[in-house]
Amino acid sequence: MATNPYFNFKSSSPEQNLMEDLTIEAIKTMGMDVLYLPREYVKKDLLFGEDVLSQFKKTYEIEMYLQSYDGFEGEGDILAKYGLEIKDKVSLVVAKKRFTDEVGNLEANINRPREGDLIYFPMGNYLFEINFVEHENPFYQLGKNQTYLIQAELFTYSLENIQTGVCGPDSVTQLQKLYAQEFTTGIAVTSGPGFYRGETVYQVAGVSGAGATLGIATSTGTVIDWVSTTSKLTVSSISTVSFEAGSTATVKGSQSGSEYILSGITATNLVIPENIILNTPSGDANTFGVEQQGVLDFSETDPFSEGRY
Repeated sequence: MATNPYFNFKSSSPEQNLMEDLTIEAIKTMGMDVLYLPREYVKKDLLFGEDVLSQFKKTYEIEMYLQSYDGFEGEGDILAKYGLEIKDKVSLVVAKKRFTDEVGNLEANINRPREGDLIYFPMGNYLFEINFVEHENPFYQLGKNQTYLIQAELFTYSLENIQTGVCGPDSVTQLQKLYAQEFTTGIAVTSGPGFYRGETVYQVAGVSGAGATLGIATSTGTVIDWVSTTSKLTVSSISTVSFEAGSTATVKGSQSGSEYILSGITATNLVIPENIILNTPSGDANTFGVEQQGVLDFSETDPFSEGRY
């Protein structure tokens, strides 16, 4: 036998259990309580491996240790092509046993922290999205891994439905709020691919079909979301004249050409991004573009001419 059987610390269950208990105690002592939000897929695109309609409905409170205790990691705040971007990142440690107890035992399809799920920081009111989970750090202490090392980045909101019933995570996106209405659509008047996010939809009172054009629209709005399976169309930036529902009233897309009977309208308090309009880069690019014009002086005045030129 290659190793001494009397000093084998790699398969001793009592030693491993002791290390596990000490790890959990250390995290409980020096860590912080956070909320784990599992992502629920509504309509997953198997080709691209993403779901533009994903939602977050549940939260699980669990303690984690903030490994990057002296500040956020990542690139920080940078001025990129389309405006100001915040690239804050954090490293978190969670005990495997505690994660199984608080989350895994309640969610059959979750056996470890998953990439794409969210973590809410009550301290600072931040939402972070998990990018990577390392399950071998530290590397097999006493022959067993006790923790997960989570790499997470500040969450970029992109129309996900966050309604957990907990004011903390739900309030993060309250900073970007627009008035919106939810339309219930009926049968299709003209064939089309359905409504596009960001396109302008309109209504011409008493007119439908080919005669209904954007130029004579009586009501207009911007599409926030379209779910064909439930016939729900969410619209914001509605014009002064509101849409009307009825057996002959329709709503039509300016780009998609899709037109449906508008059978019902419900007022909402939906949280959405500020710049949803197509071909408009989100962020502060336009603001920076305007303000930068006053930074450099391109006038033809010669500063050395003593005012003569």
